[in-house]
Amino acid sequence: AKESAAFFENRISVLLFLFDCSHFSYLKFFELFPQKNIKVIGITPEFGLYNDQSYPIVLDKNGDIAKQLSIRNPLGGGIYPIPSIILFDSSQTEIFRIKLGYDYNVYYDSSVENNLQSVLIEGVNYAVST
Repeated sequence: AKESAAFFENRISVLLFLFDCSHFSYLKFFELFPQKNIKVIGITPEFGLYNDQSYPIVLDKNGDIAKQLSIRNPLGGGIYPIPSIILFDSSQTEIFRIKLGYDYNVYYDSSVENNLQSVLIEGVNYAVST
């Protein structure tokens, strides 16, 4: 609980991106959000690259954060998360949780009005307005 409290230290909305090495291509995608008064944080068990993103990437080598968020991949040896995006408002209330791939055609699809980017922007706008 102490570790997760650090994510919310400024009482602003937080967007967590839990990923594994097969989802590095998403990292640039989250550059859309810091200018919206939201804190973006990447979380992964392994990251051997230089972080040139505008947001921090937290190493969760033992899967502790993924475990606390109940998002561990049962096939990942207990340390890998199910690649997910979790959005919290400034009151630390979870707005939504999207499991990439799993929730395709549930929360987002490939249409212009309901693609992942549109859904995230709508969610972020809602979170920062509450």
